[in-house]
Amino acid sequence: MGDPARVLVLFAHPAFHNSRVNRRLVQAIEGVEGITLHDLDEHYPSFHIDVAREQELLRRHDLIVFQHPFYWYSSPAILKGWQDLVLEHGFAYGEGGNALRGKRCLSAITTGGPKEAYCPQGANRFSILELLAPFQQTAALCGMDYLPPLVVFGTHRLREAADLDPHADDYRSLLVVPISNRLGLGSVLGYLIAGVLIGPFGLHVVGREGQDVMHFAEFGVVMMLFLVGLELQPSLLWRLRLPILGLGGLQVLVTALAIALVGALLGLSPPVALAVGLIKTDAGQSSFSVLLFQDIAAIPILAFLPLLASKAPEALQTGSHAPAAGAPLQQAPQVIGIVLAMIVGGRFLMRPVFRVIAATKLREVFTATALLLVIGIALAMQQVGLSPALGTFVAGVVLADNEYRHELKGDIAPFKGLLLGLFFLTVGASIDFQLLQRSPVLVLALVLGLALVKFLVLLALGRVFRLGSGDNLLFALALAQGGEFCFVLFSFATTSKVLPQELSALLVVALSMVVTPLMLMAHERWIQPLLLARAPQREPDSIDNGDTQVIIAGFGRFGQIVGRLLLANRCRLTVLDHSPTQIDLLRHFGLTVF
Repeated sequence: MGDPARVLVLFAHPAFHNSRVNRRLVQAIEGVEGITLHDLDEHYPSFHIDVAREQELLRRHDLIVFQHPFYWYSSPAILKGWQDLVLEHGFAYGEGGNALRGKRCLSAITTGGPKEAYCPQGANRFSILELLAPFQQTAALCGMDYLPPLVVFGTHRLREAADLDPHADDYRSLLVVPISNRLGLGSVLGYLIAGVLIGPFGLHVVGREGQDVMHFAEFGVVMMLFLVGLELQPSLLWRLRLPILGLGGLQVLVTALAIALVGALLGLSPPVALAVGLIKTDAGQSSFSVLLFQDIAAIPILAFLPLLASKAPEALQTGSHAPAAGAPLQQAPQVIGIVLAMIVGGRFLMRPVFRVIAATKLREVFTATALLLVIGIALAMQQVGLSPALGTFVAGVVLADNEYRHELKGDIAPFKGLLLGLFFLTVGASIDFQLLQRSPVLVLALVLGLALVKFLVLLALGRVFRLGSGDNLLFALALAQGGEFCFVLFSFATTSKVLPQELSALLVVALSMVVTPLMLMAHERWIQPLLLARAPQREPDSIDNGDTQVIIAGFGRFGQIVGRLLLANRCRLTVLDHSPTQIDLLRHFGLTVF
């Protein structure tokens, strides 16, 4: 029956003709490719459910959505009957019941009561998550991942289109992003597509005010660079020094110069051509070393772009990422002082602070501290005219050897993901599709030119670094697109007056992100089988375990017995534990502890 579709929406509403909110939610997803809207009341008015048909629908989809009003703290009768009949033993659970294992599901519900009514002190006494526990347990029994629900509270108060449209847009965006992932286009492209749909060239839900939202959402980039810094442990950098500085560095340099040369031939001024070349260097996610260098390279590029600006230094201070290029000399001591304070504080002060916070065993306190750390550093750097992204990146590097870095990453990552998603939504809403209408040939030529230049550069570098033919081709194809940082750098370059507004062609970058997955799918379908057929058999790759032979999760009484036995046999250990006192004791004895 073809490739599996992505999303199946099981909709149930016995009084749909009287519904305002659910009708608007349904309208938001109707006709969207990859979404199957299945109205149970329409198909089964007499409750005679075709079990075989429903089970086949479930097999063909990967994300199952239960959309319904929250009648009496449960679903409408038709959906409950559907669950009783369709999710039967041997199909959804029990012996041989693996048909739904690995799929995902979520609830999209509407409630008449406001959000504050769903808490221990509210009229409904229980939270939404507690009341949805039967759905969560159903998913667990069937081997599905239950995602956080989408809830529209207080539907009786939502009467105007202005009240309903934001919820409809959230619903559409929630389902469009997984579709993009299923097609191999990536979540970033999914957010861009969702932004286009709600932007001036789509449903016109977002207009010029999207630029104001983008300034807020850019803080997600700041958090992302903090997390990148946390990954840069000195031992890892030293182990990958040759591929990072060699392959990664040459890729950035050669690609920047090649694109700058093409820009100069097309008539751009040298500063603008160089700025475009620098911006186009961040590209893909195939090779860790290249990706790592590209993430690092974004930092000096952010600092270097203002030097190319043709405006006065004070004109550079208009964006949310105010650069330091125009900062007066008297600010130098402040800049040096803040950087030194970050280094000293990160190395000697934050460890005991995190130890005290961890001893409270209150997760929300640790989360609040992590957010305060990132926000405080960003504001301090902006106060002296430096990029907040640069400051948080340096702070991340300083904390990379901290034993609490994994906890920091776990607490910051959800906020980073939300803000980055919002950032790329606003980028998609601000893409100028009139440019494609005016000059379709030019835009497509630029997209193919960008992909071709990067492909040829990467292919040549792969040969220099002696990659095999198959690996080299895949490496070049995977990195041939314009990457996520292009949007960040374009926005920054336009704000800093380095590039004119009309040259900030986000459309070219977005389209290049579409082209690359298509090339990868073509490689997987046609090229890779030919290469595998011709490739000689080789020995399995050896796995480098580093200094760790055994990981012990928890070093209580039993963990200590196991640890002593392993240490007596000269095994190298890494210990995971949540007790600050235990961590300090084990570190005193020279063990690696997190």
